[in-house]
Amino acid sequence: MSFGRGRAWACAGLFAGTVAITVDVTVRGPLERLDLLLSQQWFPPPAHSAAWWFWWLLAQVGNEYVLIPPLGACCLIAAARLRSVRPIVVTFCICATLALVIPGIKIVTGRTAPRSGYDAMFAGGAEYPSGHAVNAIVIWGAALEMLVLAFPVVERWLTVRVRRVLVVVGSAAAGIGMVGLNYHWLTDALAGWLLGAMFFLIFLGLDVFAPLAARRAAMGSAGHAPVGEHP
Repeated sequence: MSFGRGRAWACAGLFAGTVAITVDVTVRGPLERLDLLLSQQWFPPPAHSAAWWFWWLLAQVGNEYVLIPPLGACCLIAAARLRSVRPIVVTFCICATLALVIPGIKIVTGRTAPRSGYDAMFAGGAEYPSGHAVNAIVIWGAALEMLVLAFPVVERWLTVRVRRVLVVVGSAAAGIGMVGLNYHWLTDALAGWLLGAMFFLIFLGLDVFAPLAARRAAMGSAGHAPVGEHP
């Protein structure tokens, strides 16, 4: 376990921020009014125009149907190379958590989409928080961790710092893309970023990847490095 006090406080702060945004949107506070102002001044591009495709491509960074296949492939390769089922278990737990928690929150909050023409909570919508923003942090982040485990040679380029930067850039792109398409309010993306960061910090704090990295190192030092690697 490496869930230190600093990481615990960070998770608490991210959760508190999500709650604050939720309350603001529910009581029509300043953030919700900013949502309406941006929506009134933003004219989404016509479907399949060049601008529409630009926002759509950004949004795909958080599309679970785009992210899960490479995550699954990397986890299977990592499982085979490390001779362990842990990559599969970790991947299943991450995806199952998101599949249960995020849709559950969406159902409870029931927020309408900007394209509906009005903003309301508990109205049968399914927009809050942005699942794409969450996915771009958690699934994209997990995929990068699994990629390094499956192919250790790439770690010389995909250092921890680089992986975190890619997660930040990917999550920003996904959230902004969904807002640009008028599929989400800005606060949907904000809440998604906070929740996604919280979940990813929890996974890192529980050291779900650390035993895999330790096993890889042990196999290498014992002269049983994965195929393609030198002991």
